[in-house]
Amino acid sequence: VAAAALFLAVVGAVLFTTSAELPSAFAAEAAARHDATREGFHPRRGGLEECLCALCQPQATDQAANSFFRRHVSHDVCLHDLRPMGYELVGVSVWEHRGKLVCWTVHRNSQGRTISHGLVKSAVALHGRPVRISEGHRPALLIPYKNTGSSCVFIFDEISAADRFAAMVMGK
Repeated sequence: VAAAALFLAVVGAVLFTTSAELPSAFAAEAAARHDATREGFHPRRGGLEECLCALCQPQATDQAANSFFRRHVSHDVCLHDLRPMGYELVGVSVWEHRGKLVCWTVHRNSQGRTISHGLVKSAVALHGRPVRISEGHRPALLIPYKNTGSSCVFIFDEISAADRFAAMVMGK
């Protein structure tokens, strides 16, 4: 009986104190953030979010985004070029997830549809491979970022954009 109780205590401690999380938990929070930020940040500048739309930042949005992230985080960030899919970078922000800062970008196409991207310096339980999740009405794709222990999440307005992105990034 004592051995069984000890076993259950050890298993419970491992399950409830692990630093990894399920991809669906991070995707759910990112989907909520996508819904809150999909309109971008116009005309906000400064603080933890910045508008990079053509009115606020007429040139070099990638440089402005890199500059913004250098002011807020000390690690490398990834900026994904979604222009081949017809999406322009329109906003950046930083927010906290489980004590880690998330570098967040919002991309919009000419029809007003968005793709949001977040990089968190945390090993979401991806097992070294991309994971697709439908989080509510938002398709999500989680991808390990190089071999850094960081994870990227992409949230899409529509499944067709998720499919095109997966084909572009993963060569499917």
